[in-house]
Amino acid sequence: KQFQTFLNTLKSRQKQLVVCGDFNVAHEEVDLWNPDGNENSAGYTIEERSGFTNLLKQSNMVDVHRFLTPKHKETGTYTWFSARNKSAKTQNKGWRLDYFLIDAENNKNNSLNISTLKNIPASDHIPVCLTLPKQ
Repeated sequence: KQFQTFLNTLKSRQKQLVVCGDFNVAHEEVDLWNPDGNENSAGYTIEERSGFTNLLKQSNMVDVHRFLTPKHKETGTYTWFSARNKSAKTQNKGWRLDYFLIDAENNKNNSLNISTLKNIPASDHIPVCLTLPKQ
């Protein structure tokens, strides 16, 4: 609730708002490799997923990746891989926990581009890059 209030305050002051970060939730089934095996795992509980849905709705924000890649076209774009499973990244057995959110009202521009930078050695998270059109 506090973050939602914070977003709404920022939106009232800014023409456009972009929010990014590790939200520690796989929002939908397609956002993790093994949804059935993780049904009640931290990051994929019903409460966390519905909380993220409510955040998007109440703040009128859009998940850029899901906007550009509808569920039926998803091919397994994950941004986090367990450090306990050394082959998780190479086998693409991960979760999508990192998001770019934009104001739904400014979402009508199809020149957005989002990508994961899988070849950059990083931590257990994959960097995500959002390219915005020039204003």
